[in-house]
Amino acid sequence: MERKALAGRDFIETIDWSVEEIEEALALAAELKEKFRRGEPHRLLPDKTLFMLFLDKSTRTRNAFEAGMTQLSRTKATRTCARSPVTPRFP
Repeated sequence: MERKALAGRDFIETIDWSVEEIEEALALAAELKEKFRRGEPHRLLPDKTLFMLFLDKSTRTRNAFEAGMTQLSRTKATRTCARSPVTPRFP
C-alpha cells in the first residue's frame, strides 16, 4: 500500500480503515519512533498545527498528544473546557 493513500485521512475508529491501512500506519509510527530514539531529525508535519479541545481533564491523553505533536511539527494548541470560554453544546 502507498503511504500517500493515507495522507489527509482521519482515524476515528478502526472500522473505518482496512487491516492493511492500520498496519501501514503502525509501521510508519515505528519508523518515526526509531528515528526519534536515534536522534535523527524529521519533520513529518512541517508548519502544521494540531488544535486540541478536551472536554474532560485528561492529563495523560493531553500530554501524549502534545508530546507527539512536538516531535512531529513543534506546533500545538490546547484548551480544556474548564479554562475556555467555549461551552460545548450537545444535542
